[in-house]
Amino acid sequence: MRDKLKDMNNLESNKSRKQEDWSEAKKLVEKGLEQAPIPLLIEFVRGVAEDMQSTTLITARRSGSISQLREILESEACVCGRCIDESSRQYILQELQRLEMSGANKTKDALQQDDLRDRLVALSRFQTPNFDSLLSRRDRLREELDQIEKAADRLKKETQGLNQEEAEDIWKKVSEAQQKVREHQQKIDRLKGESDVLLQQENELRREMEKLASCNEETANLARQVTLAHGLHQAAKELIEWRITERKKTIEERTSQILRSVTNKPQEYVGVEIREDYTLGIKNAIGEIINPETLSAGEKEALAFAFIAGLNLESGTAAPLIMDTPFGHLDTGHQRNLINALPDLPSQVIVLATDRDFPDYLLQGVRSHVTGILKIKRLGATEDASTVEVAE
Repeated sequence: MRDKLKDMNNLESNKSRKQEDWSEAKKLVEKGLEQAPIPLLIEFVRGVAEDMQSTTLITARRSGSISQLREILESEACVCGRCIDESSRQYILQELQRLEMSGANKTKDALQQDDLRDRLVALSRFQTPNFDSLLSRRDRLREELDQIEKAADRLKKETQGLNQEEAEDIWKKVSEAQQKVREHQQKIDRLKGESDVLLQQENELRREMEKLASCNEETANLARQVTLAHGLHQAAKELIEWRITERKKTIEERTSQILRSVTNKPQEYVGVEIREDYTLGIKNAIGEIINPETLSAGEKEALAFAFIAGLNLESGTAAPLIMDTPFGHLDTGHQRNLINALPDLPSQVIVLATDRDFPDYLLQGVRSHVTGILKIKRLGATEDASTVEVAE
């Protein structure tokens, strides 16, 4: 099961990467289709760009003429070497003003034409995309993505939709229950060991006392007391064994009763048995004992809940029962049975659940038994701060 869950996680990672690659390839194809008309207009675009280049050269020559006229006005002699008289200076000044006014009116248009010319030149260098390569890569990525999705769906069916986190949660609950059983077994074994040591010491003392019993009456009385103590010890041993058997039986009855109320197969699973090694077995309608390992994830969780609740109720003083998101693997039938069984438990029950784990239609079924509902909300993006609100 763990290997299949690991494979499913790897497939999900590959699926995410392939999805991104396929989306990128799809966008490249769509962009290529949008730009498909550009190669048909390349020659026309190049012609327009060359015409606009000629216009730019004319504008540049006009700017050069203005600069030369300003230099002549600032000098004392013409380029031919003659002095510039006042009439010539006035004529040059008028011509300079005319060129400057003409240039000022055309400056904005010239800038726009330069920008447009640059764009047309860049467009004339457009490289036609290789549609065969783009389409082939897009289709290949789509096929690989479909194969990954089919493999992931097959693994989900084989694992009954169980993910790694949910599986670890089930095994954690089962391990906790088994740990409690082992602790009880260790306590019983320790008591049995101490009892055996005391019995051995008592037997040795009894034999010594029986040897000395003939010495005097006081010794005889002591021997009778030892014999009485031996009888009391034997009775205490039998009482302990009876108590163990009785407690085991009551725990089995409690667990069986709770399991029948929460399982969706009450006619098939009629009881729970605690075996000699203190592991659990489920008794079916024909008297066979079923190994819990053969059950589904939801049935295992129902069994774990029944056993933990049974131990809690038979512990002498029923402590509050805290359940953290207990419905992760249960179908709707199991969920409804478990919720309806909570009011019958003679102990306080605290359930930590999300809206998905505890939908409104399940809550309404036990609303009359609920003392209060608290909503826990995280503050900001931190994990260490939250608020608690009392629901109405």
